[in-house]
Amino acid sequence: YLGQSVLVENNGGAGGYLAAAQIARARPDGYSLLYATAATYLVLPHIYRSKGFEPFAQFRPVASVAKVASGFFVNKDLPVRTLAEFVAHAKASPKPLNYGSPGVGSNNHLAVERFRKIAGFEATHVPFRGGAPVMAALLAGEIQFAFDAQSTLVPYFKSDSVRVLAFADEARSPFLPGVPTFDESGYPGLYQRSWHTIVAPAGAPDDVVEKLRAAAQRATEGPTARERLTAMQTDPFYHPAAEFEAMARKEYAEAAPSVEAAGLSAE
Repeated sequence: YLGQSVLVENNGGAGGYLAAAQIARARPDGYSLLYATAATYLVLPHIYRSKGFEPFAQFRPVASVAKVASGFFVNKDLPVRTLAEFVAHAKASPKPLNYGSPGVGSNNHLAVERFRKIAGFEATHVPFRGGAPVMAALLAGEIQFAFDAQSTLVPYFKSDSVRVLAFADEARSPFLPGVPTFDESGYPGLYQRSWHTIVAPAGAPDDVVEKLRAAAQRATEGPTARERLTAMQTDPFYHPAAEFEAMARKEYAEAAPSVEAAGLSAE
Protein backbone atom coordinates (compact mmCIF):
# COMPACT_ATOMS: atom_id res chain seq x y z
CA TYR A 1 0.00 0.00 0.00
CA LEU A 2 2.96 2.34 0.51
CA GLY A 3 4.54 1.33 -2.78
CA GLN A 4 7.96 0.68 -1.27
CA SER A 5 9.85 -1.89 0.73
CA VAL A 6 9.73 -2.04 4.51
CA LEU A 7 12.75 -3.27 6.44
CA VAL A 8 11.91 -5.01 9.72
CA GLU A 9 14.62 -4.79 12.37
CA ASN A 10 14.07 -7.04 15.37
CA ASN A 11 15.70 -5.10 18.18
CA GLY A 12 14.97 -7.26 21.23
CA GLY A 13 16.02 -6.73 24.81
CA ALA A 14 14.90 -5.00 28.01
CA GLY A 15 11.26 -5.88 27.41
CA GLY A 16 11.08 -3.75 24.28
CA TYR A 17 12.77 -0.68 25.79
CA LEU A 18 15.81 -0.81 23.46
CA ALA A 19 13.66 -0.71 20.34
CA ALA A 20 11.40 1.97 21.79
CA ALA A 21 14.33 4.17 22.80
CA GLN A 22 15.85 3.75 19.33
CA ILE A 23 12.72 5.03 17.60
CA ALA A 24 12.14 7.78 20.16
CA ARG A 25 15.52 9.23 19.10
CA ALA A 26 14.97 8.68 15.37
CA ARG A 27 14.39 11.45 12.83
CA PRO A 28 10.62 12.13 12.73
CA ASP A 29 10.28 11.79 8.96
CA GLY A 30 8.06 8.70 8.87
CA TYR A 31 10.83 6.36 7.73
CA SER A 32 11.55 5.01 11.23
CA LEU A 33 8.56 3.45 12.98
CA LEU A 34 8.00 1.31 16.04
CA TYR A 35 5.74 -1.75 16.07
CA ALA A 36 4.76 -1.33 19.70
CA THR A 37 2.81 -3.53 22.10
CA ALA A 38 0.77 -2.67 25.17
CA ALA A 39 3.87 -3.08 27.34
CA THR A 40 5.44 -0.08 25.60
CA TYR A 41 2.75 2.17 27.03
CA LEU A 42 1.60 0.37 30.17
CA VAL A 43 4.78 -1.08 31.72
CA LEU A 44 7.97 0.50 30.35
CA PRO A 45 7.13 4.04 31.55
CA HIS A 46 7.19 2.80 35.14
CA ILE A 47 10.33 0.71 34.79
CA TYR A 48 12.36 3.40 32.99
CA ARG A 49 10.92 6.46 34.70
CA SER A 50 14.38 7.65 35.80
CA LYS A 51 15.47 7.66 32.15
CA GLY A 52 12.57 9.87 31.17
CA PHE A 53 10.74 7.28 29.11
CA GLU A 54 7.36 8.88 28.30
CA PRO A 55 5.70 7.19 25.31
CA PHE A 56 2.76 9.59 25.25
CA ALA A 57 5.23 12.44 24.74
CA GLN A 58 7.93 10.68 22.70
CA PHE A 59 5.74 8.95 20.12
CA ARG A 60 3.00 9.95 17.75
CA PRO A 61 0.53 7.09 17.25
CA VAL A 62 -0.35 6.08 13.71
CA ALA A 63 -2.86 3.26 14.21
CA SER A 64 -3.41 0.08 16.15
CA VAL A 65 -3.59 -2.98 13.92
CA ALA A 66 -4.04 -6.11 16.05
CA LYS A 67 -4.73 -7.45 19.51
CA VAL A 68 -4.30 -10.80 21.19
CA ALA A 69 -5.85 -11.80 24.51
CA SER A 70 -4.40 -14.26 27.00
CA GLY A 71 -5.61 -17.34 28.80
CA PHE A 72 -4.93 -18.55 32.31
CA PHE A 73 -3.63 -22.11 32.24
CA VAL A 74 -2.31 -24.73 34.63
CA ASN A 75 -0.30 -27.91 34.58
CA LYS A 76 -2.71 -30.68 33.63
CA ASP A 77 -1.73 -32.71 36.72
CA LEU A 78 -2.97 -29.96 39.04
CA PRO A 79 -6.22 -31.26 40.60
CA VAL A 80 -8.39 -28.37 39.37
CA ARG A 81 -10.74 -27.89 36.44
CA THR A 82 -12.26 -24.47 37.13
CA LEU A 83 -10.97 -21.12 38.27
CA ALA A 84 -12.84 -21.48 41.56
CA GLU A 85 -11.19 -24.83 42.19
CA PHE A 86 -7.79 -23.34 41.38
CA VAL A 87 -8.21 -20.45 43.84
CA ALA A 88 -9.33 -22.86 46.58
CA HIS A 89 -6.37 -25.13 45.84
CA ALA A 90 -3.89 -22.23 45.87
CA LYS A 91 -5.22 -20.95 49.19
CA ALA A 92 -5.10 -24.42 50.77
CA SER A 93 -1.60 -25.26 49.50
CA PRO A 94 0.92 -25.57 52.36
CA LYS A 95 3.41 -23.51 50.35
CA PRO A 96 2.80 -20.98 47.55
CA LEU A 97 2.40 -22.34 44.04
CA ASN A 98 4.96 -21.29 41.44
CA TYR A 99 4.04 -19.33 38.33
CA GLY A 100 6.14 -18.28 35.38
CA SER A 101 6.34 -15.27 33.09
CA PRO A 102 8.57 -14.09 30.22
CA GLY A 103 10.25 -11.69 32.62
CA VAL A 104 9.77 -9.21 35.43
CA GLY A 105 7.35 -6.53 34.34
CA SER A 106 5.95 -8.47 31.40
CA ASN A 107 2.22 -8.27 30.76
CA ASN A 108 1.83 -11.89 31.84
CA HIS A 109 3.64 -11.18 35.12
CA LEU A 110 1.33 -8.26 35.88
CA ALA A 111 -1.76 -10.25 34.90
CA VAL A 112 -0.98 -12.89 37.52
CA GLU A 113 -0.29 -10.22 40.13
CA ARG A 114 -3.66 -8.55 39.45
CA PHE A 115 -5.49 -11.87 39.63
CA ARG A 116 -3.58 -13.00 42.71
CA LYS A 117 -4.43 -9.84 44.64
CA ILE A 118 -8.10 -9.91 43.65
CA ALA A 119 -8.49 -13.62 44.46
CA GLY A 120 -6.41 -13.39 47.65
CA PHE A 121 -3.81 -16.15 47.32
CA GLU A 122 -0.02 -16.21 47.53
CA ALA A 123 2.29 -17.41 44.74
CA THR A 124 5.97 -17.35 43.84
CA HIS A 125 7.03 -15.64 40.64
CA VAL A 126 9.64 -17.42 38.51
CA PRO A 127 10.81 -15.17 35.64
CA PHE A 128 12.17 -16.71 32.44
CA ARG A 129 13.85 -15.38 29.30
CA GLY A 130 10.84 -15.53 27.04
CA GLY A 131 7.58 -17.42 26.68
CA ALA A 132 8.93 -20.75 25.38
CA PRO A 133 10.86 -21.53 28.60
CA VAL A 134 7.72 -20.74 30.61
CA MET A 135 5.74 -23.36 28.72
CA ALA A 136 8.58 -25.89 29.01
CA ALA A 137 8.76 -25.36 32.77
CA LEU A 138 5.00 -25.75 33.15
CA LEU A 139 4.90 -28.94 31.10
CA ALA A 140 7.73 -30.29 33.27
CA GLY A 141 5.87 -29.41 36.47
CA GLU A 142 8.46 -26.89 37.63
CA ILE A 143 5.77 -24.20 37.75
CA GLN A 144 2.05 -24.73 38.20
CA PHE A 145 0.34 -21.92 36.31
CA ALA A 146 0.79 -18.90 34.05
CA PHE A 147 -0.85 -16.53 31.60
CA ASP A 148 -0.01 -16.58 27.91
CA ALA A 149 -1.44 -15.36 24.62
CA GLN A 150 -4.08 -17.52 22.97
CA SER A 151 -1.81 -17.76 19.93
CA THR A 152 0.67 -19.66 22.11
CA LEU A 153 -1.90 -21.70 24.01
CA VAL A 154 -4.01 -23.06 21.15
CA PRO A 155 -1.75 -25.97 20.04
CA TYR A 156 -1.19 -27.08 23.66
CA PHE A 157 -4.92 -26.76 24.34
CA LYS A 158 -5.78 -28.87 21.30
CA SER A 159 -3.31 -31.58 22.31
CA ASP A 160 -4.60 -31.55 25.91
CA SER A 161 -1.09 -30.77 27.16
CA VAL A 162 -2.29 -27.98 29.44
CA ARG A 163 -5.59 -27.05 31.05
CA VAL A 164 -6.87 -23.56 30.19
CA LEU A 165 -9.20 -22.40 32.97
CA ALA A 166 -10.19 -18.91 31.84
CA PHE A 167 -9.86 -16.48 28.95
CA ALA A 168 -8.96 -12.88 29.80
CA ASP A 169 -11.16 -10.92 27.41
CA GLU A 170 -14.74 -9.67 27.25
CA ALA A 171 -15.92 -12.59 25.11
CA ARG A 172 -14.87 -16.22 24.75
CA SER A 173 -12.21 -17.10 22.23
CA PRO A 174 -13.31 -19.07 19.16
CA PHE A 175 -9.86 -20.70 19.28
CA LEU A 176 -10.38 -22.06 22.84
CA PRO A 177 -13.82 -23.69 22.70
CA GLY A 178 -15.46 -24.30 26.04
CA VAL A 179 -13.12 -22.04 28.01
CA PRO A 180 -15.09 -19.43 30.05
CA THR A 181 -14.01 -15.83 30.48
CA PHE A 182 -12.87 -14.36 33.78
CA ASP A 183 -16.16 -12.42 33.79
CA GLU A 184 -18.08 -15.68 33.66
CA SER A 185 -15.84 -17.21 36.31
CA GLY A 186 -16.54 -14.57 38.94
CA TYR A 187 -13.72 -12.10 38.29
CA PRO A 188 -15.26 -9.36 36.13
CA GLY A 189 -13.05 -6.94 34.28
CA LEU A 190 -9.88 -9.01 34.58
CA TYR A 191 -8.63 -8.72 31.02
CA GLN A 192 -5.17 -9.50 29.73
CA ARG A 193 -4.68 -8.55 26.14
CA SER A 194 -1.87 -7.00 24.22
CA TRP A 195 -2.62 -4.65 21.39
CA HIS A 196 -0.14 -4.00 18.61
CA THR A 197 0.21 -0.51 17.23
CA ILE A 198 2.38 1.45 14.83
CA VAL A 199 3.89 4.67 16.20
CA ALA A 200 6.23 7.30 14.79
CA PRO A 201 8.64 9.56 16.66
CA ALA A 202 6.99 12.66 18.09
CA GLY A 203 7.09 15.47 15.58
CA ALA A 204 6.25 13.39 12.54
CA PRO A 205 4.37 15.62 10.04
CA ASP A 206 0.60 15.35 9.71
CA ASP A 207 0.67 14.38 6.03
CA VAL A 208 3.18 11.58 6.67
CA VAL A 209 1.18 10.20 9.60
CA GLU A 210 -2.01 10.31 7.56
CA LYS A 211 -0.40 8.41 4.68
CA LEU A 212 0.85 5.73 7.10
CA ARG A 213 -2.51 5.57 8.86
CA ALA A 214 -4.41 5.08 5.60
CA ALA A 215 -2.04 2.26 4.60
CA ALA A 216 -2.40 0.61 8.02
CA GLN A 217 -6.18 0.77 7.77
CA ARG A 218 -6.23 -0.71 4.25
CA ALA A 219 -3.89 -3.51 5.32
CA THR A 220 -5.71 -4.33 8.56
CA GLU A 221 -9.13 -4.33 6.95
CA GLY A 222 -8.01 -6.17 3.81
CA PRO A 223 -8.38 -9.94 3.39
CA THR A 224 -4.67 -10.82 3.23
CA ALA A 225 -3.69 -9.33 6.58
CA ARG A 226 -6.89 -10.52 8.25
CA GLU A 227 -6.28 -14.08 7.07
CA ARG A 228 -2.64 -13.99 8.21
CA LEU A 229 -3.54 -12.58 11.62
CA THR A 230 -6.42 -14.99 12.14
CA ALA A 231 -4.16 -17.92 11.23
CA MET A 232 -1.94 -16.82 14.13
CA GLN A 233 -4.97 -16.61 16.49
CA THR A 234 -4.54 -12.85 16.56
CA ASP A 235 -7.46 -10.47 16.07
CA PRO A 236 -7.30 -7.65 13.51
CA PHE A 237 -7.90 -4.50 15.55
CA TYR A 238 -7.76 -1.25 13.63
CA HIS A 239 -8.06 1.96 15.65
CA PRO A 240 -6.99 5.38 14.36
CA ALA A 241 -4.53 7.40 16.42
CA ALA A 242 -7.01 9.37 18.54
CA GLU A 243 -9.00 6.28 19.54
CA PHE A 244 -5.83 4.33 20.22
CA GLU A 245 -4.39 7.04 22.46
CA ALA A 246 -7.61 7.31 24.48
CA MET A 247 -7.61 3.52 24.97
CA ALA A 248 -3.92 3.49 25.90
CA ARG A 249 -4.29 6.28 28.46
CA LYS A 250 -7.26 4.54 30.08
CA GLU A 251 -5.42 1.21 30.34
CA TYR A 252 -2.26 2.98 31.53
CA ALA A 253 -4.21 4.40 34.47
CA GLU A 254 -5.70 0.98 35.21
CA ALA A 255 -2.32 -0.77 35.07
CA ALA A 256 -0.40 1.79 37.13
CA PRO A 257 -1.32 0.41 40.60
CA SER A 258 -0.28 -3.15 39.67
CA VAL A 259 3.00 -2.01 38.14
CA GLU A 260 3.86 0.17 41.11
CA ALA A 261 2.83 -2.52 43.62
CA ALA A 262 5.20 -4.94 41.91
CA GLY A 263 8.05 -2.51 42.58
CA LEU A 264 9.28 -2.53 39.00
CA SER A 265 12.25 -0.32 38.31
CA ALA A 266 15.37 -0.30 36.14
CA GLU A 267 17.38 1.21 39.01
